[in-house]
Amino acid sequence: SLGSQSVAGIEKLQNSFDSLNSKVSVLADTGEFIQKRFSVMGGAIYGILNNIVAKAVDAGTKLVKSLSVDQISAGWNKFAEDTKNIGTIISQGYSMADAAKQMKRLMFFTDETSYKYTDMVNNISKFTASGQGLDDAVQEMQGIALWAGSAGVSAEKASQAMYQLSQAMGAGYMRKEDWKSIQTYNMDTKEFRQTALDTAVALGKLKKTADGMYQSVINPKAGTFGISQFAEHLTNDKWFDTDVMKAVYSRYATAVNKIYDYVQKNDVTAAQAIKDLQAQSKTMAEAYSKEKNISIAEATKELAEQGKIVDDLAIKWFRASQESRTFGDAIDYVKEAVSTGWLKTFQLIFGNYEEATELWTNFSDILYTVFVKMGDVRNGILEVWRELGGREYLLIAIE
Repeated sequence: SLGSQSVAGIEKLQNSFDSLNSKVSVLADTGEFIQKRFSVMGGAIYGILNNIVAKAVDAGTKLVKSLSVDQISAGWNKFAEDTKNIGTIISQGYSMADAAKQMKRLMFFTDETSYKYTDMVNNISKFTASGQGLDDAVQEMQGIALWAGSAGVSAEKASQAMYQLSQAMGAGYMRKEDWKSIQTYNMDTKEFRQTALDTAVALGKLKKTADGMYQSVINPKAGTFGISQFAEHLTNDKWFDTDVMKAVYSRYATAVNKIYDYVQKNDVTAAQAIKDLQAQSKTMAEAYSKEKNISIAEATKELAEQGKIVDDLAIKWFRASQESRTFGDAIDYVKEAVSTGWLKTFQLIFGNYEEATELWTNFSDILYTVFVKMGDVRNGILEVWRELGGREYLLIAIE
């Protein structure tokens, strides 16, 4: 009895060992399977990461190229476009010195913001063609760009809006159809409407009624209207004329003009100029408020409207045009500044409009002499050859 129990116990023990071995074997097989799967997965992950790194390196290489080598070509094209547009401005009666002075101012603006220099010069020539002075046209174009920037509009759409607004300037006043285009470009902001209305009141084009509405002085029969009826009271009321447009655009450009002048005079960065101008403006507003016995807010508003200081609103408009809202915006911002640097390089090498015109005219004369005149000599020799029967002999030889 005891022996049989021992045997049975030994058999159970053996079975348990067999079961354990079986489980260990399965576990080992599972571990080997998992190890192989991890190895395959690791290889796949390595391949994915390697591909990502390769693409990142390729993208980085392309990015560096787009910001360096590619901008040499962009600068060359900008140089050619700039020369052509300056030629257009000079042909309208402006001197080379005046054109160069204003283009330098404009170049500073486009380098500091996201707007393209060539697009703005092209539109400025349209403004001057509509009868605007060059200095005014540059200031107004900058104002339009800052208006677009404050509305969060891209540089491309701003350029299209500039063309439409040049049409309105040429017509003498803003029409409803002009404003519809502005709405299409998403530049119809409440802030701009209010600025335009306030400016028109200050210039005597609109009268503000007791109930806070507005009435055209030019066409009072059109009735009163509020800011929400802005577009409906443009064409017939004719209050938003060239004078108002110029004043509004100049109001938006207040900061950039003062920043540029300060940078040129003190040889500092635009950021430092803004900081210094804000401090100066605060001091002037405080002194003016005491002199006139008005609040600092009122003093600031009056001085800003007179163009004597830079208020926070004008600074806000300028900074809005410096903002990059996407990766593409940031790259375009840098590209514009780099290509402008190459434009300046080509100007130093080939000269300004007058110098470049003389250079390329002489160059074309040389090419004409080498390639066209030599053709005349060649053809002259062949004429003599033909007259002496050369062509007949040639035909006989071929036959």
